[in-house]
Amino acid sequence: MARWHAGQPQPEPASETAFSRMYVQQKVEQGRARLWQEIHQKVRILVAAAEDLAAFQFEDFLRLLNCANRFTCVGEEFSGSLCEGLQDTLRSHSLRYLDAYHRQRVDELRMFLENEGWQLCPVRADFSLVQLQELAPLKECIAAPGRLSLDKGKGGLSLQTYLDDERCPFDLDEVLFEEEPLQADVAEDADEPDSSDSEDGSPSSPGRARSPGQQGVAPIVTNTTLTVLRLLGRYLQMVLALRPIAFEVIQHMSQFFDFYLLAVQRFFAPGAEQTSERLRTSLRRIADALGDRLPTPSPALDLRSRDNLFGLSERVVAVESLVFLAEQLALLQPALEALTPQAKRAFLQQFFAQTVHPSSELRAPVYAAVAQRALNLAPTFNLMGNVRWDLSEIASQHSAYVDALCKELEIVDVRLGELAHRVPMPHDARRSFWTQCVRLAHHTLVEGFATAKKCSNEGRALMQLDVQHYLRRVEAITQLRPVPHKDAVETYVKAFYLPENALEPWIKEHRKDYSDRALAALVASMGQISKRAKARLIAMIDGADVLPGKK
Repeated sequence: MARWHAGQPQPEPASETAFSRMYVQQKVEQGRARLWQEIHQKVRILVAAAEDLAAFQFEDFLRLLNCANRFTCVGEEFSGSLCEGLQDTLRSHSLRYLDAYHRQRVDELRMFLENEGWQLCPVRADFSLVQLQELAPLKECIAAPGRLSLDKGKGGLSLQTYLDDERCPFDLDEVLFEEEPLQADVAEDADEPDSSDSEDGSPSSPGRARSPGQQGVAPIVTNTTLTVLRLLGRYLQMVLALRPIAFEVIQHMSQFFDFYLLAVQRFFAPGAEQTSERLRTSLRRIADALGDRLPTPSPALDLRSRDNLFGLSERVVAVESLVFLAEQLALLQPALEALTPQAKRAFLQQFFAQTVHPSSELRAPVYAAVAQRALNLAPTFNLMGNVRWDLSEIASQHSAYVDALCKELEIVDVRLGELAHRVPMPHDARRSFWTQCVRLAHHTLVEGFATAKKCSNEGRALMQLDVQHYLRRVEAITQLRPVPHKDAVETYVKAFYLPENALEPWIKEHRKDYSDRALAALVASMGQISKRAKARLIAMIDGADVLPGKK
């Protein structure tokens, strides 16, 4: 109306028509706030009357939020006043919808996890979360999170822009995705070329944190992994549609990763040993929050059979899909921080520092569970018990137990080759698995050396010869360079040559590295120290308060 009056021919300055024109224009300008207030109140009443928003489909709810946001942007620009009443109504309705929708999605995710067979879902080598339909519209926002900051206002096109183009500002031009089954297969999409790739074939999308050795290898994901990624996309759409509840939505997003993390830990590494205290704290927090909704593995999941290497393929898919999910969530971290109010960003930073980033630590206990069962180290230990270590001459040939131990590792290596035909084992996963195998082998060597009742200098030389031969073989079998934890074996053997005055500090330094039995056996087999010194050191190892011969 104001534009129409402004576009009329200008009358004579002193005429009655000019006075009427000025009067009308003043009334139009002054009436904007009152007109907007009346419209705003009617829309607020209409939205408040919709009690059962939980029945809305997700895309319908997003459409409602986007339309309401555009309405408030246009109205505030038109009138120059805020519409806090409508925003408050939208916020309360959105929170109720979010709570109901989130409960359904958590129950759905729990069902997926409990029926997950942990089989590989084929995707492209350059697959990332922005290729999913739910996140594709947000690709540029993820790449440039500064555009999402809550401090930058609502953004979008101005009312004047719409009027200049003669468009209605309420004709939504966003393409909102349709609600699809969460567990849809993306294998077909995986074969389609990505229009975002650069001319040289390298993806121009936000990069995925993958090591150079994994470039060109498709990531390991399951259908449930894709389910979680799609949920993250839907929730991010909700954050963008209604900024006032951004923090609450992001909190709910974090719970999906929590659920996935806890399921992998409970199914494949119940003890979660060899993980940091921060990750164990997070796992306890998640379990406490879930209460009686803790997931249980599918009965079809077989982790006890030697024929399938104790479910190693399923374990690889589970833990590596978790690592991939953490990498994708890390790509969203800058965008999520930009969408989170400054006063509440500590939650997000703590979530990533204590839960997302340490999640890869689950590799150690998951693969250790296989290594402990796949390696039959008892024959090696028994053979070491039969070796004579009180030699009088230096041996030139390594002992038979070394061949037995390396043969056991070679058998496992063959089984890993068979596994690779079904599930590719990433470099980091393979290294983690072999690290656990080597750790157990080294422990067996130390405990085997501890069986020596008597040991001469020539016997210790044979131990060193055996260790060096074993390490060369292990490097060839496992491709681990350097071999991890080898210092534990070499240091134990070399400790035999320590003088008496240096032995006590050495024992105190390595109390956590060796068992009391191994330390006591080391002291007992040393011929260069007196019996009194041996008794005192063994008493110290056993934790005796009173030394022998003293009260």
